[in-house]
Amino acid sequence: MQAYKNGVRATTFTDEDLGIGYLLGVSTEARIVRSYYLDNPMAGLIADRARAMRLAAGTLSGYAAGEVDTTQGLTYDLLADILTVVPATEEKVWNSVVVDRLATLRTDIYGPWAEQEDEAKTAQLTAMLKPLGIKVDQVFKTMDGKGSNRRGIVRDQVVEASKRKLRSVK
Repeated sequence: MQAYKNGVRATTFTDEDLGIGYLLGVSTEARIVRSYYLDNPMAGLIADRARAMRLAAGTLSGYAAGEVDTTQGLTYDLLADILTVVPATEEKVWNSVVVDRLATLRTDIYGPWAEQEDEAKTAQLTAMLKPLGIKVDQVFKTMDGKGSNRRGIVRDQVVEASKRKLRSVK
């Protein structure tokens, strides 16, 4: 923002100025400098060369090195699994509790999630539920006589998301 206030405008460059830009922070004044302009074909050549060098050095592994993913046989349905571990009698539940239950259900898939701290468990499940349209909110629960607010889900939202998913498959 300060550079803009000082009159430094990258919009003054045109298509003929490809590879030119402002260099800030090296001196008190902004400098116009030439770097390199890389079009898509040139960037592809550079990426191919870098990959070949990494293969030769033995620093690539997994999918990048062409290795087959051994976990391909592991399939799961997160929504169905949640509905399995959260009974219909439980209207709301904390994310960290759901993760622990999921890990008991499918250790090979959810086990690493359960090994995290509570905040990380909550964030993990929240990230997986967001694209499915399930909102994570504060859920008040009483445990051992003490009330507490934590991030959690409403089971009915999982049921609705599961129904949407089934309708979209048909």
